[in-house]
Amino acid sequence: RLITHLHRLWRSKSGSFYGMGYLVTFLILEVTSFIDEIVNFDFSVSGIAAQVVQQLLRFFLETLINIIYAVIWPVWVLEWLPSGYGILLLIVLYVAYTQIRKRWDLNEMVHIRAINRQQVARVLDYCFEKDAAGNWVSLSDAFWYGRRNPLPAELTELHRAAREGELEAWRQQPESCLALMLLLCQFRHACDEQEMERIRNYALKVLDESIKGKLDRELPAIHRCALYLPYWESETPKHKKRATKYYQNIRKQLGEEHAVMVDDFFKQWERSSRPVDQASH
Repeated sequence: RLITHLHRLWRSKSGSFYGMGYLVTFLILEVTSFIDEIVNFDFSVSGIAAQVVQQLLRFFLETLINIIYAVIWPVWVLEWLPSGYGILLLIVLYVAYTQIRKRWDLNEMVHIRAINRQQVARVLDYCFEKDAAGNWVSLSDAFWYGRRNPLPAELTELHRAAREGELEAWRQQPESCLALMLLLCQFRHACDEQEMERIRNYALKVLDESIKGKLDRELPAIHRCALYLPYWESETPKHKKRATKYYQNIRKQLGEEHAVMVDDFFKQWERSSRPVDQASH
């Protein structure tokens, strides 16, 4: 879980050379601060009672300072090694980083191997129609009416696994995160109201995390429309406001010529959300 958390932190800082520098700098500063606190701590009975709160507050403040240093880590390197050596070190580190990225997929090295890509593709194949090039371009009837129709056996099992938190690794990459969201939000067969509320809250948590990690930005427009559905379906005003903001952004990015896709998305969503006896009208 620690490695997964560090991976999320790196991705939240653009998942680039800068993000890696931020992560390494922050870890070095945090470990150094922690060691200093341990070395200077009085482990006598009276010392522990007197110092514990004080040390915790000090460590908290040092963490905030470490975050600031980590954000400006290139400047910190240039000050640490003056006379051009800092620039040289940054160049060497950047070249090393690019070579590592070419040779190894860092995502694959960090818990991502737990994602079964065939299962992810199976969910997306079920929910999206493909164009001639094999790209998922439009939502299928199975997606829109997934709450009413029985699921294939494999998706039923995946839905159970998603509900019970067995697909946590899927939260780490854009397409697998989308597939997890579809399983949580669209396929709620045999769920009572209490269970549905738990699933909604879990889906909102996953969505918040995916946006914080900028996973949504790596998805095409139609996929983002589906990803943001938990915000739109939430009864909370702040979630409705976020949904409106994100969908307006998608329309702007697509331009007027293609923005009709977003409008069609909502027409389909409204139609599929009606009671069964009204859906056909």
